[in-house]
Amino acid sequence: MVVPMSLVLFTFIGMLDELGLGDDKILFTHFRIPEESLDDRLFPLISEEHVVILLKYVPRFKEIEVYIETYVSLVEQHLMEMRSRRGKGVVIEDIEEGDLVKEAEKDGKLCLLE
Repeated sequence: MVVPMSLVLFTFIGMLDELGLGDDKILFTHFRIPEESLDDRLFPLISEEHVVILLKYVPRFKEIEVYIETYVSLVEQHLMEMRSRRGKGVVIEDIEEGDLVKEAEKDGKLCLLE
C-alpha cells in the first residue's frame, strides 16, 4: 500500500500538535541522519520530500532524532554564518595528544583524555 505524501506530512504535523507545537507558532524542524554527527548531518524537514527522506531511515533505525525550534532557527543562522566564513583565512591545526597534556600541565588543570 502506498501512502500519499500529503498524509505523511499531515501525520507529522499532527504529532507536533499533540506536543503543543501546533497552530500560531513558527516552527523550524530538522532531523539528524542516524549514525552521523550532529554538525554534519542535520537535515531540514520543510516539505513532503524532506519527510520522505526521513522515512527512508525508519526501517533501519528504531529512533530518529527530530529537533524543533520555535520562532527563530538558530541552526539555519549558524549554518549561514559558517558558509560565509568558510575559506576566509581559516587555519585548521591537528592537535596531538601530547600537546593537550603539556598545555594542561602548564595551567595546573586536570586533563582526561578519552
